[in-house]
Amino acid sequence: RRPTALAIDVQNEIIYVTDTWEHTIYKYDWQGNQVGSIGEYGEEPGQFSYPTHIAVDGQGLLYVADTLNFRVQVLTPAGEPVTVFGLPGDIYGRFDKIKGIAVDTEGHIYIADSLLDMIQIFDREGRLLLFFGEKGNYYGQFMHPTGIFIDSS
Repeated sequence: RRPTALAIDVQNEIIYVTDTWEHTIYKYDWQGNQVGSIGEYGEEPGQFSYPTHIAVDGQGLLYVADTLNFRVQVLTPAGEPVTVFGLPGDIYGRFDKIKGIAVDTEGHIYIADSLLDMIQIFDREGRLLLFFGEKGNYYGQFMHPTGIFIDSS
């Protein structure tokens, strides 16, 4: 009803679509047939409150911006929680309004937070590794970042 982001798992030939209205991630095959779903509304691991962004790593793990629960969930393709981390707040290491999520080949999780005007980098266990950015129009500054993408190089 309200798709907001998608991620493609090329290895397993699955397209994941986040639906914020349904608090669910839908799974589709290459032909566009729905082949499953993950989650429902709630605060428990594997449940969501407005999942807005999603990424998939080379092993098929899902990285979900569970925006109104102020956290990131790392899930198996079947939707089983691997790691859940995050707390609300307006300082580094916490989340205010996640507007983008990406993962690199080393498993580092990149979060764009539009209200904090920063990018935060975490390891797969949720430990903060690095953060950068502040509000502004100059190098290293952001005005409400709304996405982040990492390529293989």
